[in-house]
Amino acid sequence: MWLYPLFITICSIFIVAYSVIIFSFYRGWLKTPVIVTKKNNIATSVSVVIAARNEGANIGKLLSDLVLQDLPSEKFEVVVVDDGSDDQTPDILRSFSEKLPLKIISQKHEGKKAAIYKGVSVARYELIVSTDADCRVLPGWLSAMASYYDAEQP
Repeated sequence: MWLYPLFITICSIFIVAYSVIIFSFYRGWLKTPVIVTKKNNIATSVSVVIAARNEGANIGKLLSDLVLQDLPSEKFEVVVVDDGSDDQTPDILRSFSEKLPLKIISQKHEGKKAAIYKGVSVARYELIVSTDADCRVLPGWLSAMASYYDAEQP
């Protein structure tokens, strides 16, 4: 019978500790500044670097998302480094060459780090963002990045 009060005490301690942690996160979130992105007059151009290897099942979705960006296409470029794919990735990349400002770089399989390094080395713009080929992005992704960069110059 003495275990029941001990169990209740331990549970109570965990609940209080958990509540303190959640409250501290909540206070931190309230202190986070709100960043208002501007859609017009964005001065910064963006290079998007994507390293891809055998991403035929995913790369088309990401490139479709990039076609839908609200940042004008003359303000960004997409650099895809094909790291020795042996699936339909190169064909899918070529199918987007008319829809996007797209640079396709092919290399033998050297790994993701080498592919990203290669993509960054050929990027034209100062602001470089990278994403994986299996990610998805919202239409305001690039304009938010460029707008924040314009405002803060980090």
